[in-house]
Amino acid sequence: MVAEKPTVYIVDDDPDLLESLSMMIGSMGLNVETYTSAEAFLNSYRDSPETPKCMVLDVRLRGLSGLGLLQTLTAEGREMPTIMMSGCADVPIAVQAMHAGALDFLEKPISSRTLSVCIREALDHCVRQQRKTSRKSELARHVKKLSSRQREVFDLLVVGQRSKEIAEQLGIGEKTVAKHRVAILGKMQVDNTVELVRLFADANLTGAVEQPHQLPGLRQHLETSRKSELARHVENLSSRQREVFDLLVAGQSFKQIARKLGIGEKTVTKHCVVVLGKMQVGNVAELVRLFADANLTGTVGQPRQLPGRRRRKRA
Repeated sequence: MVAEKPTVYIVDDDPDLLESLSMMIGSMGLNVETYTSAEAFLNSYRDSPETPKCMVLDVRLRGLSGLGLLQTLTAEGREMPTIMMSGCADVPIAVQAMHAGALDFLEKPISSRTLSVCIREALDHCVRQQRKTSRKSELARHVKKLSSRQREVFDLLVVGQRSKEIAEQLGIGEKTVAKHRVAILGKMQVDNTVELVRLFADANLTGAVEQPHQLPGLRQHLETSRKSELARHVENLSSRQREVFDLLVAGQSFKQIARKLGIGEKTVTKHCVVVLGKMQVGNVAELVRLFADANLTGTVGQPRQLPGRRRRKRA
């Protein structure tokens, strides 16, 4: 199957800028669609789940704003990686955009090199999300093929129980468990139980398939796996990035973080972008939700002591 050519949607009410951006992005070998308003985009846009895509979106548009368009797409479940543009360095708007799901926020004029790098990163992000969604759907279909008894055995296998324990819990013989395991591995298209557990945990299928019959054990297993992964990401943060991280997940605004750490809001924004990249999330809202869902307190170490006041500025 030939991969579809990526598409970049540009929404800006400046016709000259639209033309120059269209030529530049087109020279990258990408499909380009341009719109002069958010309303025009909404009236014409038809989502193709298999096509890698991203949007280059101006914050200030006539009619529905760029931020309004981003929020509308998110509410409708049609979000895509979005690079926001602004003619002025407006930190509060940048914060709102990141909370709404923007992947990047660039100040005009934007160099061709900077924009091309951001577009490539946005398209890569889109491809990763599409693969994850496809993998979830595929595994969910495999799980639905299991019989009621196979599903019971499956639920116990993925939480690490042995054949003897499964046999005792279900009141069947170990040989019967072994037969069900062979059938399950075949339907799930894996070679062994270890691969089955890893596949299920990596896809994070909770919520994508019917709820497991033995949910408490499976939840604990998936939660432990997720905590370990996020803890590794947190360990990759520098000392300053960790301070910003601690305040972000506590719900503080960029202005509050800047005041707390004695640095500028633009510096906070730069650190935030790096933190989001290292934590492999697209925006602050996703970071906070990820941290809360995984209940990482006590797993990544206690937040560092954050000074209430700093006189010396440090980037």
